[in-house]
Amino acid sequence: MPWADLFRPFQGNSFLEEHLHLATSPNTQINRVSHGLTFCGHRIFPGTIKLTLRRQQLYLRACRKWESKFIRGEITSIELQSGYASAYSITKHATAVAWRRERRKQCLIDEV
Repeated sequence: MPWADLFRPFQGNSFLEEHLHLATSPNTQINRVSHGLTFCGHRIFPGTIKLTLRRQQLYLRACRKWESKFIRGEITSIELQSGYASAYSITKHATAVAWRRERRKQCLIDEV
């Protein structure tokens, strides 16, 4: 590929297929990096990683499941803490401390 081709405006999927020999799915969207990139349940932006809505819902369901079991007396506080740790693992790779803190206010249990 000539050096000058690297500085031409991006031509989308045809460039990927012709010059880089990469296949793309029909629903591929090519955007600016400032719009973020969805990968494994996270939305990756320059400087931060956010949770997708699905990942947020998964975290909330996991917390509620463990809290409900604790309220019904099915598990101990130690098992509840272990359940919270597993729910946390759903969000640990994202920049989500403030988001988790806000959700913590909505928990079924005030203090354990």
